[in-house]
Amino acid sequence: MRAVLAGIRLSADDDGNDAPAAARAGIPALRAALAAVIAGHMQCSSSARPADAAAIAASLAKLLDANINTGDAAVAPYGGDLRIAVKAVPTMAGVLAVDASFGIPCGQDHVLAMFERRPEGWRRILDWRAAKFDRVSDAFGDFFEYAAVPGSGSTRLIAVAHDTPWCTSAWSRFAVDLIAPAAGTAPQTLLAHDTQGYNRGDDPLPVTFAATADGLVIRAPVPSHDAGLPLQEGIFHYRTSGNRLERLPVAPGRLHFVDAWLSEPWSVASRWSAEGTAPKTRAALKAVHDRLTAKGAPAITWGTLRECRALKASQLQMKLGDGSRLYALIASRPGNVHAMLAITPQPDRACTGPDFPTLKESRP
Repeated sequence: MRAVLAGIRLSADDDGNDAPAAARAGIPALRAALAAVIAGHMQCSSSARPADAAAIAASLAKLLDANINTGDAAVAPYGGDLRIAVKAVPTMAGVLAVDASFGIPCGQDHVLAMFERRPEGWRRILDWRAAKFDRVSDAFGDFFEYAAVPGSGSTRLIAVAHDTPWCTSAWSRFAVDLIAPAAGTAPQTLLAHDTQGYNRGDDPLPVTFAATADGLVIRAPVPSHDAGLPLQEGIFHYRTSGNRLERLPVAPGRLHFVDAWLSEPWSVASRWSAEGTAPKTRAALKAVHDRLTAKGAPAITWGTLRECRALKASQLQMKLGDGSRLYALIASRPGNVHAMLAITPQPDRACTGPDFPTLKESRP
């Protein structure tokens, strides 16, 4: 199978985004074969302990001819440069994760398996891989991270985040999956899925992933609604304790928060509006959100950011491409947590300053 994939070559005019027929069939077959070989090998490693992760990785790599620095990914873009990594999963006692990755045009694909140590041996509790490979963006890309995160009660869930590779643009999307691992007779279950746009180019802002006490945080370079500003850091803080992916209103600055508020659907933006907001004010917020996120919406340039001490809030001026102005009133609290109070066509008289140049908030 790998030999067939290794024989596929990209023509000079092929951008690599669409998979040829042999790869459309071969990559899903390779994923399935890797998952089966890994599971079979773990069954034969019944005496191994979680502390033996390095030894398991070495034996799997030998079995699969992996972790060899041959440079074959450049020569054979489909299925080359096979890598095996094995490590214990923090906060899940007796659980090992096996990550098998291989090259595809403009990125990587991953097959993730997790095994729980039982008296009778290793039991697979997670088998996570993409289903199809019609385009390179179907792969679980080269940005690939996972962690155990809290679910309801004492339940531990698995969060997997990955890029979607693409060959002709730095703009891409990453996906986050929240999975309940197999337990007893219950199979693994996908509980929630989210996707977000970001820039996977050469911008100095890195992509980072970290598990938190209430879920996970991904930081990634994202665009601003103000096209005149550079890429900025987007903070995607998800709470998972309710067995779902709930993005929290966390942003490195107030301007960033308004950007994120406009980037999310109203179902999320509504939750990011202050609790207790009057129905009339909430309806007005929805009308503004609908207007500024609709196709053909006017361009936005950020104006002044003004302190409103009497309201314990800040007000951001939004200059629209149609010549009008809007004023977003934002409440903030420690931890970079924010809430949208109102967006009005006139500034609030309680906002008397001082003013802060918004460019200073555009990139921490």
